[in-house]
Amino acid sequence: MSPTLTFGVYAAALVLAMVALALWPLLSKMKSEAPCLDDEAAASAQRASLREAEAAIALELGAGQITAEMATVRRSELLTRARAEDDASVQPVQISARSPALFAMIAIALIASAVFVYSQHGNRAGLAAEKRSPPAAPQMTEAQIRQMVERLETRLGAEPPKAEDLPQWKMLARSQRMLGDPQKVVDTQRVILSIAGATAENETDLAEALLAQSEGKVSDEILKLLASAFARAPTNQKVLWLNAAAAQEQGDKPKAVKFLAALLPTVAPESQEAADIKRFIEELSK
Repeated sequence: MSPTLTFGVYAAALVLAMVALALWPLLSKMKSEAPCLDDEAAASAQRASLREAEAAIALELGAGQITAEMATVRRSELLTRARAEDDASVQPVQISARSPALFAMIAIALIASAVFVYSQHGNRAGLAAEKRSPPAAPQMTEAQIRQMVERLETRLGAEPPKAEDLPQWKMLARSQRMLGDPQKVVDTQRVILSIAGATAENETDLAEALLAQSEGKVSDEILKLLASAFARAPTNQKVLWLNAAAAQEQGDKPKAVKFLAALLPTVAPESQEAADIKRFIEELSK
C-alpha cells in the first residue's frame, strides 16, 4: 500500500470516529440501516462487465474451447458474483448502544495511529493525488481471435445448420466481418438466411456482405435482396442507406434521392447525419 493511500485510510477512520462521537446522543437508543445507494453509473458498469464476460463464454463455447458443463459453471459463477455485489451494496448495518467511554478510547487510539502514520509516511507539503492509470483490461490478440473463430467455423460446419445454433452463426458472421473476411461473411449470412428465413435484417445483412465482397459493385442478387428488404421495412435506416447507395452505383440519381428523402425523417433533425443526407440529396439533384 502506498504512503498516500495508507495515510488516507487512517485519516478516513479518524473522520468517521469524530463524526460518530458527535452523533453519539442520536445513536445511543436506535438502530439504523445503511441506505441503499442508487449508483446508476456503477450498476451500468457492472452490467456491461457481466455482458462482456457472458459474450466471452459464448464465444469460447462456440469455438469448442470449453464444454457446455464448463460454460454452465462459469455462468453460475458470474451470477453468484453479481448477487454478492448486489447484497454487499444493500447489507443492513445495525448500530446499537455501547459504552461512551469505550468509544472515546477507540477514537483516541485512532487519532494516535493517524498521527504516527502521518509522521512516518505523510507528505508535509500536502498530499498530492497519485495519478495512476487503471490497469488495462487483458485483450485478445487478432491471432487468438482468429483461432477461436476458426474453431467456431469448424464446429458449426461439422453438421447441418440448425435453428438452435442461430446465435452462434450470427456471432460468427460478426467476427468474420471484424476480421475482414468478406467471402466468409457471405457464406455465413447465406446460412443464417436459410435457417432463420427471409427477414429485412437477414436480407440486408447478406446484401451488405455481397457489396463488400464485390467492392461496391451492384449485382441482380443484391438488388433483389434490397428490394425485398425495403418492402418488409420501408423505414429501416440501413435498408434505406443501402438502397440509396445501390441506386447511386447504378447511376440512377432520382431513385437514390428518393431513398435518401425517405431516410431523412428517421434521423435527428439537427444531427450531423441529417446534414450529410441533405448534402447528398443536393449533390445528386444537380
